[in-house]
Amino acid sequence: MLAWSAGKFIKGGSWVAQYYSVPPLIVGMVLLGFGTSCPELVVAIFAAAKNNPGIAIGSVIGSNISNIALVGGMAAILSPFAMKSSLLSREFPYLILVVVVVGVMFYIGHLTPIDGVILLILLIVYFYIMYRGVKGAPKNDSLLKETIDEIPSESMSAKVAVFWLVFGLAVLLVSAEVMVNAASSMASMLGLSDLVIGLTIVAIGTSLPELAATIASCLKKETDLAIGNVIGSCIFNLLAVLAMPALISPGRVPLSLLNRDYPVLLVVTVLFWLMAVLPPKRNQISRLSGWILFLSYFVYLAVIAWQALSA
Repeated sequence: MLAWSAGKFIKGGSWVAQYYSVPPLIVGMVLLGFGTSCPELVVAIFAAAKNNPGIAIGSVIGSNISNIALVGGMAAILSPFAMKSSLLSREFPYLILVVVVVGVMFYIGHLTPIDGVILLILLIVYFYIMYRGVKGAPKNDSLLKETIDEIPSESMSAKVAVFWLVFGLAVLLVSAEVMVNAASSMASMLGLSDLVIGLTIVAIGTSLPELAATIASCLKKETDLAIGNVIGSCIFNLLAVLAMPALISPGRVPLSLLNRDYPVLLVVTVLFWLMAVLPPKRNQISRLSGWILFLSYFVYLAVIAWQALSA
């Protein structure tokens, strides 16, 4: 329900935007950055509002690890990434910067409303950088062409578009609340922390749209769009989604997050970037690199499971 309703909500929004003559490139940018991260955002808002910041924060960090290691790795296995777009070379360094900024916030020990405001400001800066990059990019840029091709082209009346926008949002909100309540209950029944449930079950569940979109892009040989989905979703998760618990339910950052999960996020993010830019296959993530990322995700899950069972 969460994945399906997110897709309908985003498609409804894109139809409405096209009806009001919003430029296709702007619609594409929003689809790329916001579209697949919509479930994480709504789940984080509900979890923070219900005073379950562990689920909110865990879903953000867990989703990013899942996006890079599981989704990115699986996509590289299916179709090795050949990055031809100049826009991706701008996004990668910004993703590294955002991960480092979030790490500084975590190691200070508390997530505060000020941190939330800083993250949202960085999100605005990101959209501005991407907007300038899109305007200055050549018209034959592969990422732009692949992104525009993903915008729904079928004609639809304004009333029908608004219906799917509203109905998709309604189902999205209901399914997000169900997931948060179920995750919290599951944590209690299994004697696990909300953070562990957020890092695993909730993170994987909310990453399904990224997985589906990335695999679909790989099968269509749209490799720039596939890697753009991963990077854009990770940036949006860290800036927009993580801002929600900081603003709504500020508090101390769990120690296990600092000692285990954030270092894993930092390592896989830097590794993902290095695999893409270093020789011998510059600007390409090979199938071997994909297997390394893919298997590292299950090692990470095994470590979480071992620590949870031995606690």
